[in-house]
Amino acid sequence: MKRITLLPAFLIVFTIFVKAQHIQYSMVPQYFFISGLRTDIDIRLGKSTWLSLAPQLYANENNDYYIGYSDWDDTYYTDEYKKLFGYGGHIGLIHYQSFQNNTKFQYLLGYGLSYMKSNVEYEGPGWFEKEYLGLQVLEYGTYTQETNIEQYGGVLYFGLYIPVDERFFIELYMGSKLKYSTYKFSGDQERRFNDNILKPGYTGILPYTGVRYGLRF
Repeated sequence: MKRITLLPAFLIVFTIFVKAQHIQYSMVPQYFFISGLRTDIDIRLGKSTWLSLAPQLYANENNDYYIGYSDWDDTYYTDEYKKLFGYGGHIGLIHYQSFQNNTKFQYLLGYGLSYMKSNVEYEGPGWFEKEYLGLQVLEYGTYTQETNIEQYGGVLYFGLYIPVDERFFIELYMGSKLKYSTYKFSGDQERRFNDNILKPGYTGILPYTGVRYGLRF
């Protein structure tokens, strides 16, 4: 059913892409600092309006991961995830407008929607099955558990378009993003990873600021 629902949207985007007279490709380098990769493909729809498509990928294995034990309350604890893998994307519109006294630089207004699905692995306490003398028995201890997170977002931002030459450009932008996360757990310890804006399960308003560079054709 999901494939049937997505098919018309794919055909519409593909048709726009084929008929597009102007396309720009860009990278968003700040995503590297949070173990992510984002590539933007913008398609010109009109004189000053562009459709922006931005697939995203996150992958990180935490080499500094640890799990400790607290004697006073007889519990295990951990502060980080062990592995993270996520994918998703952003779709939106960007409107460009030239300054009255300078046609080289342009200011921009952008907005759109985003979706991200992440799988987070971590060690936590609970009951797990193990084989003992040919029998399946339950044992209490620490084992690998997972949180699957789905994130829905909306962004609004403004910025500055700076053409370096005929093709190459740089954009600076700032704005806000509203993010809402849902969770599914496989394990006894339900961890949401939502205590600050850098965590994959955060829900709330966060800054949407950065730079991107690319080529316009």
